[in-house]
Amino acid sequence: MRGVYGRVSLFFVVLLAGCASQVTTQTSYDVYLRAGVPSEFGYASGETGVMPVLIAGNPFPLPKPAVDQSVVAAMQGKVNGPPVRFVAVPASSLPAGYAVVVLLNAAPGTSANLLCAQRGLLEPPPRSGATTLLMAFCGNANARSWAYSTTGPTASPEDPLFQELIARTTFALLPPRDDDWGRGNIM
Repeated sequence: MRGVYGRVSLFFVVLLAGCASQVTTQTSYDVYLRAGVPSEFGYASGETGVMPVLIAGNPFPLPKPAVDQSVVAAMQGKVNGPPVRFVAVPASSLPAGYAVVVLLNAAPGTSANLLCAQRGLLEPPPRSGATTLLMAFCGNANARSWAYSTTGPTASPEDPLFQELIARTTFALLPPRDDDWGRGNIM
């Protein structure tokens, strides 16, 4: 009888392993901002609902503007918060203020606050096989929230695995609600 349970258990482990995502994500949200990161994100996008995106790095042998447009396209509709339209902008055009800053091919341990302070000018290390991404919602030089994701090698910005990496990281960028303590109030 134990052999049957062992085979059934092994079957379920293999089945669940096949369902697992190939993207791993870590997140952090601003603990000092009691008003809530999603509310600030909505405020930052303003009445137009536009959120600027600064993108650093290019892990593909393609022109950077083409990669940037693929990244922004994969972000649309994926944010876990107020609806916004992401628009890629050059780092030099937005030296301060609110923005989402993306570092393609980010090294593990790269600081989200440094990424915000450098405003898209931080250069990533050479590609090492895995595809990584650090995305931060920045208010000036401070990261209000960030998400770091990693996955296996990707061939192009149109690769479904790269698209999933961008989508999952965008979704994880904001907490699910303003009240991250679960007590129903934000004060």
